[in-house]
Formats: sequence, C-alpha cells, structure tokens
Amino acid sequence: MGLASVLTLAVGLSQAAPVLASSTYYLEGTRIGNTTGHQSPQDFATDMYTGAGLSAPGDFRQVDYPAAIGPFSSGGLRDATWNTSVGRGVANLGEQPVAGDTVFGYSQGAVVASAYKGGHRANGVNYVLVENPGRPNGGIMARFGGLYVPLLDITFSGPTPVVRDPQPGAGTTVDIARQYDGWADFPTYPLNLLATANAILGIIYLHGGTQDLDATALSSIDTGDPHYYQQRGDTTYYLIPTERLPLLMPLRGILPDLLLDAIERPLRALVELGYDRSDYSRPTGAALLPPLGAMFASQAPAQPAPAALEPKPVADTTAVDSSAPIVERTRGLRAGFGARVNTAGRETESLDDTDIADPTDPADPTGLADVAGHETDHEGGDGIEVRTPEEPEPGRAASSGPSGADTAPEPPAGES
Repeated sequence: MGLASVLTLAVGLSQAAPVLASSTYYLEGTRIGNTTGHQSPQDFATDMYTGAGLSAPGDFRQVDYPAAIGPFSSGGLRDATWNTSVGRGVANLGEQPVAGDTVFGYSQGAVVASAYKGGHRANGVNYVLVENPGRPNGGIMARFGGLYVPLLDITFSGPTPVVRDPQPGAGTTVDIARQYDGWADFPTYPLNLLATANAILGIIYLHGGTQDLDATALSSIDTGDPHYYQQRGDTTYYLIPTERLPLLMPLRGILPDLLLDAIERPLRALVELGYDRSDYSRPTGAALLPPLGAMFASQAPAQPAPAALEPKPVADTTAVDSSAPIVERTRGLRAGFGARVNTAGRETESLDDTDIADPTDPADPTGLADVAGHETDHEGGDGIEVRTPEEPEPGRAASSGPSGADTAPEPPAGES
C-alpha cells in the first residue's frame, strides 16, 4: 500500500469518527437511608432531559463528593456536615465542565451546582437542577437565606443565580420541583400552618421518590399555565403537579378515595393561600402574611350570578278603582319580569337595558326615590309620576286617527 493510500485511509477514518457529545456531570442528593429511587442516576438524568425537551446526556460522569448532612445522613456522626459536603462538591467539580457541558444536580447536588454557577457565570455551561433547595421562589435555602445553624453547620445559602439578559452561548438552566416538596416548594407564608405542615410531609412522602419519575412527569405539564411552567432570563422553571396533598397521604387506605377527594379541594385552596407563585425567579424570603386584598382576590372563587326570580301570579280579588291615581315609575325601575308596571296591575312599555336601577347607588339603591312626589332622580330624568288613568302618558296622544296621525282628544261637552 502506497503512502497516498495510507493518507487517504487516514483522512477517511478521521471524517467517519463520531464527534463526542457534551458531558454531563452528575451531583447526587444527600444519602439518607434507602431514598435514591429505583432508577440509576443516568436513567434518571435521561428521563429529565427527555421530559424537558433536551438532548440526551452524552458522556455521563458522576462527581464524587460526600453528599452528606451529618449526623442525619446514612453515615451518622462520621459524615461530613452540610457546609463541608457542599464545599467539597464545588471543589471537586473544579474546572472540568466546559462550554456545552451540563451540570446535573439533584437535591443537595442542586445546591452544589447553584454555588458553582454563581462562581462560573457566562462560561457556556448548562444546568439541570431537580428538587433544588435554592430555587429562588420556593426553595428552603432561599426562603431563609442567610440563616446559619451553628450546631449542624448548615448555612442557608440563598437563591440560585438567574441571568436576566443572557447572551448567546452563555448557557441555560432548567429548574424542576415537585409541588409541595418542602425542600424545593416551601410556603412563602409559613404562618399558614396547613401549608407548612403539608410541605414538611411533602419532604417525607415526595422528595425521596423523585428519581422514580419518568419523562412524562415533565412532558405532560401544561406550559401555558404559569403555576407549573415559567421562563425567566436564562432559566426555565417546571413545577410537577402533586395529585394528592401530602397532608392526606397518611390517610390513603384508611379513608375511601371519594371522601379524600371531597376533602382535597377545599383543603388545597387553604394550602395554596400560603404560596405566592407569581414569579419563580424572584428571590422571595419567608413573609408573615399575604396582603389581605391579594389573598381574597386571587383565591376566592367566582360566585355565579343569582337567577332572576319569576313573579308568581296573584289572583285579583278586589275591584280596581279606575279613578285612583296610578303611581308609575317612568324611569329607572326594573320590574322583575322586564317591563314597567303600575300599581293598578297594567303593563306598560318594556324596559331597555339602560332603564335599570343601580343597587350600588347610595342615593337611591332601590330605584324608588320619593314615591309621593315629583322628585328628579339622581340621573337627572323624571323620577316618580302620579297621574290618573284618564291622563295620557307624557309624549303620547290619547288616540290616533285612521290615517295613523295623532289627533287631539275630543273636548268634554259644554266646552267649545
């Protein structure tokens, strides 16, 4: 084989060689008991990528770090404290990720990834954060940012950074939380004790099983509903709906589902009063109480308009004195069945939509101002008019001639 053939073969091989996909650096969650889920970390990451519409991870690398919160993690007193564990995770990532790579953090791993992002901005690295305690509006590290627990060496490190005006190629972030998991979806108003208790139970019943979720948990989310999907700056936020409140999960198998369903709806409305879900990217610390106006305006369900009552016919057992004055509302009174009526029971012309009394008018809420006189109503028109049946209604002639032209009434006898 000649030199030219060797060079040609070498060039052909180099052209056929596949381009290596970007790498994924996986940071696991805290090792507490048997709560890692049934999927392998790579399968879990692949499902989250697929559900969020991202490319599947290429070279998968698990970052070694303590993933501990001593003494509560699986190693007990031998485990590193929270702050030590997070610090080692950031250090072990080092400068490994390059532009196009993805740092995938789950639970405590998301806190490590958030700290790493804060120190390596605009380097083209992408982030996928699942059950992120640093979620700006919802994560417990953001709710109580700056708090330090000395005996446990836990610093509440604040919110994950958000780049408001990202430049092309600067990298993106996907933040995924489960509704009512207290690590990533803690109430804005912890004094709502129902919401707080629900979030604590969410840590127990929801958090540890997150790795069992598949891609449909994300792909089925309604991206038009801002409660469950928001895009802010360089970050896309998902909130995976929870069908059953954690408050009611201990009662499954004890109470029938129909009863739990009946309790769920009003109880969920009370729990949601503890949250402000308007913007997941806005760092939001814990507050005492929501504004009263916002609480009632946003949560009170719309009440259906009452149906109009049909008047019941009443038998007329008395003769009507035709000489008695007729009190008639000429403007502003709505009869329940849509016509002007008088006290003698005779129906006159139909009301149009503008002739409706205003029940909110403090001057005349009923539309019946001063029935005894000739008061002018608040709209400037005629109010109540007292007349006898013989008097023609203003603006109308007593009769019409055969041609349809109005004619004057015939004068009484004895008058010329």
